[in-house]
Amino acid sequence: MWYPYSMSVTIGITELSRHARRYLDRVRAGETVVVTDHGEPVAELRPVPTPPQPSEGVLSHLIAEGRARPATGTIEDFLAGYEPPSTEPGEPSLVDLVIQDRADERE
Repeated sequence: MWYPYSMSVTIGITELSRHARRYLDRVRAGETVVVTDHGEPVAELRPVPTPPQPSEGVLSHLIAEGRARPATGTIEDFLAGYEPPSTEPGEPSLVDLVIQDRADERE
C-alpha cells in the first residue's frame, strides 16, 4: 500500500521490530519511514532537524529550508512606499489607542 509521503518508505510494525536498525539507518540518511498497523499509518520516523549553527544565524537556516526568502530590497525602499493608516479628524491615533489599551490592562 502506498501513502503520499515524499522520500518515504512504508512498513508494518512487525517489519520495523525485526529490522529496526536497517530502518533507522535509512532515517539517518534522510528518508522518512511510515509505520503502519494493519495498513493504517500510525507513526512516522524522520530525521531530527539540525539546529542552525551560531555562525549561520536563524534566518539563513530558514532560507535554506525554504521557509523564508531573502530580502529583495532595503528597509528604506520598503518604508518609502509606506503610509501609516489615517484617522478621521478628532479620532485618536493608533498610538493613542495602544497606549490607552495598555493603561486599561494595568488597572
